[in-house]
Amino acid sequence: MTDSKHNKRSMMSRRRFIVVTASGLLATACGSGGSGRRVDAADTGDAADTADAGGPGDGGGSFDTGSIDANVPTPEPNSPWQLAEGHYEGYFPQHVIYPRPDSETEAYARHRHAYPGVLYEIPIGVQFGKWPYRYELLEGPAGARVVHETLEWNGDDAFIVPEGYGVVAWDVPHHAPAGPHTFRVRVYDQDHGRAGDSFVDVTWTTAVGTSNFIFLDPIHGDDASADGSINAPFREIAALQDSGLAGNKICYIRQTEPFDPDDSLFAGGYAPSPPRQFSFGLDSEPKAYVAFPGEVVHINTANQRAFAQSSTINHDVFFDRIVTAYTNQNARDRDNVRVIMHWSKSHRSTFWRMGCMRAYGGNRKDDNHGFIWYWNDGGSVDDATGHTYLYSADCWMDRMNVDPGPDAPFEGVGANGPHLWETYTTNRTLAERHRITNSHIINNGFVIVKGSARDAEIRACVSVEGNRGNYHIRGLGADSNGETRRVALCYNRTGGEEGRVAMGQAGTNPAYEDIIAYRNSCAGSIGASQNPEAFSHAYNNITRTIAENVKEQEGNIEFGDNLQATFDDAMRLVGEARAAHLGLKGAEVA
Repeated sequence: MTDSKHNKRSMMSRRRFIVVTASGLLATACGSGGSGRRVDAADTGDAADTADAGGPGDGGGSFDTGSIDANVPTPEPNSPWQLAEGHYEGYFPQHVIYPRPDSETEAYARHRHAYPGVLYEIPIGVQFGKWPYRYELLEGPAGARVVHETLEWNGDDAFIVPEGYGVVAWDVPHHAPAGPHTFRVRVYDQDHGRAGDSFVDVTWTTAVGTSNFIFLDPIHGDDASADGSINAPFREIAALQDSGLAGNKICYIRQTEPFDPDDSLFAGGYAPSPPRQFSFGLDSEPKAYVAFPGEVVHINTANQRAFAQSSTINHDVFFDRIVTAYTNQNARDRDNVRVIMHWSKSHRSTFWRMGCMRAYGGNRKDDNHGFIWYWNDGGSVDDATGHTYLYSADCWMDRMNVDPGPDAPFEGVGANGPHLWETYTTNRTLAERHRITNSHIINNGFVIVKGSARDAEIRACVSVEGNRGNYHIRGLGADSNGETRRVALCYNRTGGEEGRVAMGQAGTNPAYEDIIAYRNSCAGSIGASQNPEAFSHAYNNITRTIAENVKEQEGNIEFGDNLQATFDDAMRLVGEARAAHLGLKGAEVA
């Protein structure tokens, strides 16, 4: 590495922490603003808008290289959600992933439509900045709210992520006006108010009506008389998709039968008959599949090779609160099962609160089988012609890669996968708060940004309970479809015997710029590519070891063989390690 390049890296790694008092942290124990503020239609706030920090291409972000003038007094925190000095960090500017502005989205996009009398819920996806955030609804229809604006105090010594954190909800009145209704959510990061403003605004409009919705009721529907309305739903997904009525609509799925408690039977739930995937690519198909609020949707795909896929270019896809199980368990005739597959370049694709269990990994299982999978279909991250604005949050995967196939190596568990979420050739990507349990990873990662990627983040995922294998969280890094830049792997907890966070580490990865692992709690190690031009950073992690291949390291705690003296079974700090490092190192926020 040349001296100029080394100097550039050193400058880019400079981290700024602003001195504040800890009074806000203590006050949070008494009240953290857990219930969101409701607004009236006239409540628009009074703070000025700020421009989003760059677009999806090369100009979309840079390292925070700012410094603090020691002669300028530092203000106290504006509210209890803000943390003390040294308890937060971040390296790239905040950027809005979901929802994007109306000018960028299709008119059919899920967040742009609300059904009268039905709860409307939209997650706010923002990447980078200095997490954790505070979400404030500045503008919205009467009764709209952010369910939880901030993290929640655990009553003892740390914060937890509550259900509904950063979620906009609106109990839509039966006779609500059609609108459009404007929503504006301001998302503050930890720097806000300490040295000026630090936030992004998320703005979109929503119309109230029935024409953009279609209903599937696997228990009470009647295909012979169905018109797709809430009172005349379809019973079978094949009938709904073939009706000519579903094009680009939001499909609400009503309550299904539960799965059989004996999962060895691969029974229960709604099994499409005839078998049919929940496709979303053609103009004749829905672009969103959503469980009806308050109801449980279990889809049994034991007789199918997949649950959902698109073989054409499609945009503004949305899935929410659907649990799928047993994909391909009966046939076992596919090499590698991908439960949900994007075959072509996807713009603005969102998966929220989705679940997957015991999908059969195929009769070979050595080529990236798993749950949510984005195909490498060309394009480049240099000009954002691949997948862009991918958001996934609060999804889970259980008992994956535990059923052997007759031809599978590695004692029947395969050589690659399973992945809860895997992407190729992506610009602007965020995966957060995913959970993996009782599964066996072989190579790559449970949650992985693979191939070329630019501006990607994997944040606050947990792969602790009952898992086997090494690579849990991974930003692979490549230049096959443009040069990888700006990838953050942060606040993740990886368990098992050797749960790792990896930055590259597949052979001698092509050069990449600035993949950062920070504030992770790892049962295993943190590794990186061996390529001397692939630049990786590791800051303030608690891990078994940090590989020598990591180019820049600072503030990490390596516990070696003392895992049990450092973490409990949930990968939370214990004993002296908790007293010394809580909130300063590792994934816990305090």
